[in-house]
Amino acid sequence: ADDGAKIWLDMQDPAPGELEEWLDRLAVSGLARRLCLGAGDHSGFYPLRREIVLVLPVLAHTEGPREVDHVAFLCREGLLLTVHRSPVYGPHRLSELQEAEDWLPEASVAALVAAMLIDLSHDGLRHVTNLRRAVLDLDRRMDRDPESVEAEEILDVRSDLLTLGAVVGDQLPSVQALSRTDRPFLRREHTRDFVNCALVNLQAADGALDWLDQQVGSLRSGLEMYAQEKTNRRLGMLTILSAIFMPVTLLASIWGMNFEVMPELKYPYAYPLALGFMIAVGAGMYLFFRRTGWLD
Repeated sequence: ADDGAKIWLDMQDPAPGELEEWLDRLAVSGLARRLCLGAGDHSGFYPLRREIVLVLPVLAHTEGPREVDHVAFLCREGLLLTVHRSPVYGPHRLSELQEAEDWLPEASVAALVAAMLIDLSHDGLRHVTNLRRAVLDLDRRMDRDPESVEAEEILDVRSDLLTLGAVVGDQLPSVQALSRTDRPFLRREHTRDFVNCALVNLQAADGALDWLDQQVGSLRSGLEMYAQEKTNRRLGMLTILSAIFMPVTLLASIWGMNFEVMPELKYPYAYPLALGFMIAVGAGMYLFFRRTGWLD
């Protein structure tokens, strides 16, 4: 492209050989070429001689479980090439990027990169907000009715939290490095505020994720403590029942001995008296445990 051209070439899941063909047309070689071809393997910031390559992890715009994809940004004068496997921009987000020229200082590659970084940082903040709502909802339910909270719910939230934390944590150092670069084709003085805006958003998301991680840890601990307390109550109830029936069992074992001479065997009312005595002992033990708070 000539110096006056401003081109954005976005390639989603290119066919075999298609990306290599475009890289040949754009005269991209060496490390920049390898980074574009292997963008799904790693993230980072690579300031090269003729261009800057930025590889960022992002949450793919797909249905179902959250998946992490990588987007490679190849920036040079008048040209922005982005390469990714999964859909990264939904229709609404593409519309926002197309309208970015209304608020950006100029129509340039640097401004477009800044707009995309701001959009990615806003996407991270949206996911953080959704996670915060889910965590606060679990926390309220844990306080009001621990029985309504399932361990799988906490594990699902933690899984989403770890995925988003990995994305934001890898985006942050690369955007920090980009905010400090001053390559001519990025004209940092025109986009400094916008790149810093994306940086601040990522820092806010990173801090919020740390807090949410602590809250999820507290929820897991609380659920484990409640389960342990529930188990202890059940074991306590079994212990009380065993203590109530222990004297009765002792009496039954004594009167069940097969001795020829036992004082009560010839007594006509021995059987009902024995049953009544065992019932009285069991009832007395029950009342004792109830009054002393063991059954609360």
